[in-house]
Amino acid sequence: MHNKVTHCALLLIVILNCLAAPISCRASKANKDEEVDIVTMSASPNKEYLATVYIVWGGGAAGYVYRLVNIRKRSDPFDPKKGIVFYMTGATDLNLEWENNEHLIVTYSKLANVYTQAKAWGDKGEVQISYVAQ
Repeated sequence: MHNKVTHCALLLIVILNCLAAPISCRASKANKDEEVDIVTMSASPNKEYLATVYIVWGGGAAGYVYRLVNIRKRSDPFDPKKGIVFYMTGATDLNLEWENNEHLIVTYSKLANVYTQAKAWGDKGEVQISYVAQ
């Protein structure tokens, strides 16, 4: 009886660990056949703005993976279609660092294929953006 209880307890622990394993934060879909995974978010020093690194992927066996950065006011909800300032494929290294409340530095792999690289974000250019390829 003791071995059966021990076996069941171990099985339950394994199942719970599998269910609790971190996957990534899922956001709303960009399109019906796409998935969006938030990789990281970085708040400006004064917490007014949020920069988000996220992945958009889909396409099945011949699929695609895009890495993007968007910026929004902290009070606004995340929307993968809005505020896009950087968009790349072909590499995974992508980091954010706020130099101050109005200046974001995006560092990415020089092996990346870069499609969007905005110099500023906001209606009045509230956030300036610099890029470093390494």
